[in-house]
Amino acid sequence: LSLLQGGFGGLEPLVGTGWDCVLTLGNGLPHVDGAAGLRAALHDFAAIVRPGGLAVLHLLNHTRLIDGRIRMLPPVFRETPDGDRVFLKVIDRVTDGILFDFVTLTRPFSGDVRPSGTSAHDDPAETGWHLRSRRSLHAALPFELLSTALTDAGFTAVTAYGDHSGKRFAPHDDESVIVVAQRAG
Repeated sequence: LSLLQGGFGGLEPLVGTGWDCVLTLGNGLPHVDGAAGLRAALHDFAAIVRPGGLAVLHLLNHTRLIDGRIRMLPPVFRETPDGDRVFLKVIDRVTDGILFDFVTLTRPFSGDVRPSGTSAHDDPAETGWHLRSRRSLHAALPFELLSTALTDAGFTAVTAYGDHSGKRFAPHDDESVIVVAQRAG
């Protein structure tokens, strides 16, 4: 097993050609540098995938985010061995794309659960919530743009799904989109 590090638009020199599928998950594709970056990435995908092979792209549904003027995704709460975490994604539409503010609230422990070495008399200010945030500019990639760019890169049979069950994509309702396209033969 080997691990290779590369970027969108630079895969062919790294992995060669003849692959059955290229897959992007977890909203990675919107990190391309705008429309030019998307074109470079998809042409690179077409270069590494064999004729008849697939490109599978999983990302947030930008059509819904933009047209619906969505400003925040639902918060996510996780209990971890180190404490509680709340994840927030606040969204702003900007000229160059979609700006995400990722906010993480962390509380070292909750209730009666205390890390070893602490007591009920410890300073509550030291054991309360802590905030961390970062910003990330994403290229706006609504389905129509993805479909056109995939076709221009040499893919056909571009199909969109609204989830992993194969449900038909509903552009104004689904939180994510899974796009599957086949490289022309």
